This record gives sequence, C-alpha cells and structure tokens, in this order.
Amino acid sequence: MTARLAAYETLLLCEKEKQFSNIALSNGIKKYCFDDRERDFYTQLVYGVIERQITLDYLIQQYTRKSVKRLDKSVVLILRLAIFQIKFLDKIPNSAAVSEAVKMASRFASRAKGFINAVLRRVSENEIKYPNCSDRAEYLSVFYSVNRDLCALLLEQYDDSTEDILSAYNTIPRLTLQVNANLHTPDSFISKYNLNATAVAPLPFAVRMLESFSVSSQVFLEKGEAFVQDIASQLTSLVLDPRPGMTVVDVCSCPGGKSFSAANLMLYRQKSAEDEYIGEIISCDLHESKLSLVEKGAKRLGFDWIRTICHDGTVTRPELKNKAHRVICDVPCSGLGVISKKPEIRYKAISEVNALPELQYQILESASNYLTDDGILLYSTCTINKKENEEVVNRFINEQHDFEMVDFSYQSDSLNFTSQNGSLTLLPNEWHDGFFIAKIQKKKQ
Repeated sequence: MTARLAAYETLLLCEKEKQFSNIALSNGIKKYCFDDRERDFYTQLVYGVIERQITLDYLIQQYTRKSVKRLDKSVVLILRLAIFQIKFLDKIPNSAAVSEAVKMASRFASRAKGFINAVLRRVSENEIKYPNCSDRAEYLSVFYSVNRDLCALLLEQYDDSTEDILSAYNTIPRLTLQVNANLHTPDSFISKYNLNATAVAPLPFAVRMLESFSVSSQVFLEKGEAFVQDIASQLTSLVLDPRPGMTVVDVCSCPGGKSFSAANLMLYRQKSAEDEYIGEIISCDLHESKLSLVEKGAKRLGFDWIRTICHDGTVTRPELKNKAHRVICDVPCSGLGVISKKPEIRYKAISEVNALPELQYQILESASNYLTDDGILLYSTCTINKKENEEVVNRFINEQHDFEMVDFSYQSDSLNFTSQNGSLTLLPNEWHDGFFIAKIQKKKQ
C-alpha cells in the first residue's frame, strides 16, 4: 500500500462515514505500518487535502463544466489529492502527481481516467486565479480554504489581523509536551531522550520540539513521564494558581489536560514546601464514557489525588457548593483557535456556533457556586470568537456582583502573557493555539 492509495482510502472514509481526520489518520497509521518517510507523506496528504478543500474544489471547478458536487466522489478525491501535490508540495514533480493520479483512476474510476488526466494537465500548466479582491471574505475563503462566514466573522472582530490568523490555521505549531514534575525537569527530560527540543519559559514544565516529531509510540508517554499539551493550555495552570492542600474542581475536564496540568503544579509546589497533604482535584464531565480518559491518564502520571465524577456542568452539584479553592471552567466551544490541528472546523457553519454562548454562560454561572471566598475561577476556551469569550465573561461580571476580574502576567524573552482587565486572547501562531483565558475571583463576603 502506497501513501497515496492509503490517503485516498482514508479521505474516502472521512467523506462517507464522517470520521474526524485525526481519528481516521491515527487508525490508518496503525493499519498500514509505514516507515517514517511514507508515514509523513501519508499524513501530509490527508491533512493537506482536508485543509485545502475549498481551494482545491475551486480549482477543479475552473477546469470542468460540471459542478464538483455532481462529480463522482472517487473522481473528486483523486483530483484533490493530485492538485494538492501540484500546487502545494514543492518536492513532488507535477508529472509524478499526474501519473500517479491516472494510475489511481484506472483502479477506482476507470471511465474518468481521460477526464482526470486532462484536468490535471491544465492545472499543471496554469497559475491559480483567485476571486476578485473586492469581496474580501470570498477571496480569503478561497485563498486560505476557510468557510466564507468564518472569514467574515474574523474580519468583523479582528480586521487587519485576519490574514495572520488564517495563515496560522495552515501552519501547525511545534509539538509541546508537559513533563511530569515528579520525574523530570524540562532539561533532564530533553537530555534523557536526546530530543531536539527546548524548555519554554515562563512555563515551568514545557518542552517544545524544534523539528517535526511523532509521539504516537513514544515510551515516555506510556511511562507517564510527560503528556502532550499546547503552550496556551499549559498557561492555564499558572493563571489558576493551585496550591498544596487546595480542593480544585474541573467542571468540563475531558480528556483531562487541565486537571493534569493543575495536578502537576500542585505536586511541584508540595515537593518544594514539603507539605504532607497535596490536596484534591475533582474532574467532572457530562459523558461518563469519556471520564476513563482522565482516570487512565491520572493513573499513568501517578496523580492519584484526581478523582472523577459524571456530572452536567450546567447544574450545580450541592455537595461541592462553596468547597473549591480553585475552579477550572474550560467550556465547550467552537474551536476556532485550534483549526490547524482540527481542520474540519474550518468548514463549520457559523449557525452551529450561535447557541454556544448561552451554554457557556450556564456552565460558568453554575461553576462559580463551587468557589470559596477569595477562590479563583479560570474560564477558558480554545476559540478566538469574542462572543464566546469576552462577551460571556463580561455578562457574568455584570450580573454576578460577588465576583471580580483579576489581572495576571507571565513573561520571558520569547513570550508575553499579560492580561487586560483580567482576560487574555492568544491568537494562533507558530508558538501556540488560539486561546482565551479569564481569571475571576470571588470577593470576600
């Protein structure tokens, strides 16, 4: 099985069964047992075709009289794969991309072999002609392959920063790990595994890879020496500021990263202060089946002060009321900050996002009931949509007078995380995902 054929099969699976690309890709890597070079090419093809689908279909449409929607699905996938190689991969000769596509057509769409060859020859010979720039949202949609309505939303909210955001969607940040504070410092971890990586100040446990790196079979994950977590997510534990002896409630915890990050900081501080009681983290989620991810992760990392509860975050759990010194409120969101890692989100209709702010507010309001006086609540999302971020938090502060925003700042030579009025929006870039963090404190009664 070649990488191209495997990519075709995986993309067809994503189309027909609506599988998420990361799941389909992970299953494919296990199934096909590629060497490193073929695995990387296979991954590049699958993600690349999904990421560039709007642009690829726009090009197909330019060189055929039929609507893309009316073409056979096999024909469309073969064309997308080949055009992606021709227009977006520098190291693949056009002749090789066309030749391999025609071979694939002989196997999966034999009657369209001549049609596919003709379209690809014309694509190879011509530059891309993008839409007229007078409709900026339409132009950006085709150029960056992002839903037009999402482009319009970004233009409305971020104006001149929109193209930087869209460009970041097509560039995956370097992989970042958080090392287990019970076993390593970032430097000792890098040294043990001889990694081409660096520690990331001001984050105490972050290790950022400096080259392409796959962690799917890395022994340090299995041994609980580290876990994968983006820089933006690692920042949340510093803002939360959990300390030994505290009770922490994570109201939407799955798959567990925020709970693990809080636990890691509590562990580090307990060791430094030689406290006997480390505290407790209560990780909640609506879906009981997903809580096993938290339980397995906590066991692997040795964080046995994390316990799980199946619970609806929109409803206050009576026995936890006024019991938590810290609350993590990482709410379900549109994911507009992590499109580089979840390419399907770029095609999500904005109408699907409109109901989220009310749900997010309900979870935030319910979670606030768990705080003790002077307790701190961290509200976070992996979106950059202001309606899910600033507007939700501002509504909460205006309606709930027992709470106030608290500023925070963490800086290094490379990174500057400084809030304004208690909140911080991180736009996606080469360092981290797009993210929103707000620090809320309950006033003394």
